[in-house]
Amino acid sequence: MSRSISILYILAFFGTVFAVWMIRYSLPFQVGDWPLPLPVQERFLDLANRYVGTWSLVYIGTYPLGVLCILCLERLFPADPKQKLLSVGLVQDAVWELLRTLFELLIIIWYVKLLAFYYERHLSFLTISSVEHFPVLVRLALAVLVYDFLSWFRHYLSHKISWLWFFHAIHHSQRELNLFTHNRNHFVDMLVARTFTVLPLLIVGLSVPNIVAFALFREWQGRLQHSNIRSSFGPLKYLLVSPQSHRIHHSLAAEHHDKNFGSILSVWDYLFGTQHRQYADYPPTGVADPHFPLENSGSLGTVLVLPIRQTFYPFRQVYQRASALFGRLKHSKGKLLAASRTLKESNSPVIGQLQESRMPQHSRAQGQKFHGTVAPP
Repeated sequence: MSRSISILYILAFFGTVFAVWMIRYSLPFQVGDWPLPLPVQERFLDLANRYVGTWSLVYIGTYPLGVLCILCLERLFPADPKQKLLSVGLVQDAVWELLRTLFELLIIIWYVKLLAFYYERHLSFLTISSVEHFPVLVRLALAVLVYDFLSWFRHYLSHKISWLWFFHAIHHSQRELNLFTHNRNHFVDMLVARTFTVLPLLIVGLSVPNIVAFALFREWQGRLQHSNIRSSFGPLKYLLVSPQSHRIHHSLAAEHHDKNFGSILSVWDYLFGTQHRQYADYPPTGVADPHFPLENSGSLGTVLVLPIRQTFYPFRQVYQRASALFGRLKHSKGKLLAASRTLKESNSPVIGQLQESRMPQHSRAQGQKFHGTVAPP
């Protein structure tokens, strides 16, 4: 079964690449192709070419087909047979998908352009000029290696640094993994991830369209990883991150914590000893924090309001940790001040005697005369 799904995965990947190539070079989008007013088409294409690009139009076009294929695989090979195909988790993550898309259009696009501008102005010396004459696919392969290692390292830090984990916990909180869970991310976590995504691609001299093309592949590969699919990719598991491998990473079980950090390639986990090697395990997922606002209802009000509560969850956690830390520091400072006062009070006679013993004879006599303790001559 795993081998058959691996074959489907390879065919789907190369099929997507071929379809994208056909659309990109054989079927260019032009004004007049849609039954819309010409000014609207012109404005749409202008925005698409300037900020989104043809690749994103391809993504929009392949979106329904990709969702349908993954849902079919979930139906045929479910990792958790008890999970409904249209679960509460899927509905909730669909809302996160919408929020993430809006954030991408309103913020991330400009953030990536800002990163590219800053890189050209201040970090261009990092560009590996020797690969500029390499074929695009070779540069893309190098970029994937650099990106995937940095992504592994960023993911590792997100689990080891507490304040980063609070933001990353939004992604891990889903107990019904589905194809939309890939985009269940806090906006702070997204900004950190995009930084690690864009910079390595710029280092090898990739253009923005090629970066978007890579993002298209990474998007669907991430959706497949998070889907409720029973597959370890067979022999490909030693190279690629599979749904089974990434489910271990999302596991509630303590023995699975801090395992399988890989994004695309699993080689880093094998190399650094963080790969879980039981390939038949499909554990329950989620976070253990009882205070996390989980989705327990598919009602419209809950679905719309819960992402807001989940968005504020990490800020509350950081505030509580910071308040507790400052409280401990304040308490420690108070104890130190009290101990200092006690020490001064207990040692004041001794200090006075020491000071008096160090005073010259005439100074002591003057002091005693001043206080009326010196006998008249």
